[in-house]
Amino acid sequence: MIRHLLLLLWNKKRENFLLALEVLLAFLVLFGISVFVLGNYQKYRQPLGFNSENLLVVPFTMGEEMDSAAIDATKEQLRLAMKNLAGVEELSYGAWFPFSDTDLRTNSEAMGYLQSANFFLADENMARAMQFDLLEGRWFTKADLNGKYRPVIVNRRFREAYFPGEKLADRTIPWGDDEYLITGVIDEYKYFGEFRESPRALFVPASEFNELSLHAYIRVADHLPSNFEEVLDQAIFGAVGDWEYDIIDLDWLRKESSRSTWAFMVAMLVICGFLVFNVALGLFGVVWYNTSKRRGEIGLRRALGATTGGISRHFVSETLTMTTVAILVGLFFAGQLPFLAPIELDGKIYAIAMLLAVFFIYTLVFVCSIIPSQQAAQIHPATALHEE
Repeated sequence: MIRHLLLLLWNKKRENFLLALEVLLAFLVLFGISVFVLGNYQKYRQPLGFNSENLLVVPFTMGEEMDSAAIDATKEQLRLAMKNLAGVEELSYGAWFPFSDTDLRTNSEAMGYLQSANFFLADENMARAMQFDLLEGRWFTKADLNGKYRPVIVNRRFREAYFPGEKLADRTIPWGDDEYLITGVIDEYKYFGEFRESPRALFVPASEFNELSLHAYIRVADHLPSNFEEVLDQAIFGAVGDWEYDIIDLDWLRKESSRSTWAFMVAMLVICGFLVFNVALGLFGVVWYNTSKRRGEIGLRRALGATTGGISRHFVSETLTMTTVAILVGLFFAGQLPFLAPIELDGKIYAIAMLLAVFFIYTLVFVCSIIPSQQAAQIHPATALHEE
């Protein structure tokens, strides 16, 4: 049966070529969009690694150049002001807050090969302010700053990249020209956004770079009064004097940073919907035209005893066989994407995308071929042979 169908398709290869090409292009587009959507959905499902709700970020710019002691004094004034302000639960200082697209990397070849990580500054209160998920050890304290080695925190991606399966808490590692003591390992840290992978993170004490650590992270309570931001602004202004600053809701910034990706995904799905609709119209018209041209063949088959169901199944099988040939070609090209794609994704994403594309194409072709095939099968043999 399959050999017979393939022979029929080959004898009408010119008529079927454009239809097969249309199916092939539709499959590749559906596959590409599925990979994009599924890949982003997989990243979106991964936890942030910190709690952006009820977290405010206040980036400061000094009004005039100040020495380290003056900077410390201003920061301490702000800390006292926040401690006395109802609704503030924690204050921490650092640099380069999440979703800001600021990227600072540090490299090392101290272990004999190139290692790379994103460099972040944080003080001893950062874990409580950000509510990090600690996997190992603890966050560093002020007492750790006086130890033999500089304390640092790394995240899970750092550990998986350079020390897979190993425990890193309370372990020293060489980095550049220094030795670091890893006091703890946090889980994810999706610094660049919900639809981006966590970078390999290396948290260094902010006190070593005092003039750069001018971002305050303020953890606030739930259900604050409506005038809280105004009260907070007055308290900050009274503490920092002529420093310039903004008060940013980190959860709002998280949503804003993801908005463009959501919009692009919706746009891609809308385009995909229009494509599927146009392909459906094309398939329906071509199958209808092909069956109409073969009325004499249908009448002869009916006269020889073929049932309406048998004729309908024949035309549907013929269309599905042509579709199978196009999909096999599409699978060949789709199978190259995991090796050529610039972005590394889980192999399951490609497999699921292929299955979804195959399912949608077969469903589309079946639906578009079943109605013309059924109507063609209803033709009375005498009428078809008389017209022929």
